[in-house]
Amino acid sequence: AYMQLSDTRARMSLSVRDLRAGGTTGITRRAGLPSLTTQSPVDWSTRLSAWSPKGYDLYYVEADENDVYALRRYRPGKPAGPPLATAADKLTKVNMRDLHVSPETGKLAYIMSTRDGGVTLHELDPGNDAVREIASFGKDETGQGMAGRGWIDRHFVLTRSIRAVNADRTSDLEVLVVDERGQTRVAGRVTQVYVSTVRLHASRRMLVMTRSDQGTENVYAFSIDTGVLTPVTD
Repeated sequence: AYMQLSDTRARMSLSVRDLRAGGTTGITRRAGLPSLTTQSPVDWSTRLSAWSPKGYDLYYVEADENDVYALRRYRPGKPAGPPLATAADKLTKVNMRDLHVSPETGKLAYIMSTRDGGVTLHELDPGNDAVREIASFGKDETGQGMAGRGWIDRHFVLTRSIRAVNADRTSDLEVLVVDERGQTRVAGRVTQVYVSTVRLHASRRMLVMTRSDQGTENVYAFSIDTGVLTPVTD
């Protein structure tokens, strides 16, 4: 799956390419568009779409005719169904993003964020399409912004920017781990991180990122279990 700028204003065009047969299927011309000022282009598809573990379903965010974000599912060869979830207000007030499917359970987690700073973490069960709220963070708890990073076992990992962006355009992050009951623990903090580089390595239970340390940029690994930060390059 890949995204391109759509002919519909301020939207993305989402398509799926069959690498074996060579055909391309257009899914929507109204896919959500992240802020270009805070995310790099590589994040457009990874934050607004997610494949099921076996690749049968593609979940994605689309803006409907009323400019309200909706969560939808594309299933090759099947007609499009109704939205799986819909935001409570127009996209200028409520954003839907950070789609991640658990490789263990197949459940989809996503974030809803409001203009006043609140963030809620939701979970979709593909077995019955039921949606539930896992955790909620008020505007005083979200810092300068939160991002969903993915699943480790049955826990979901988020990062929270704990202060304004640094002069070198890096951020200081707090790593949060949320269990299925919505209980949240702080795994640790990492300073001077380029936020768009953060990636979860689930099998190794770590976040990998690029940091700036006294003007030198290197890749680091942060352990979700111990909170230890280890340089990968030097």
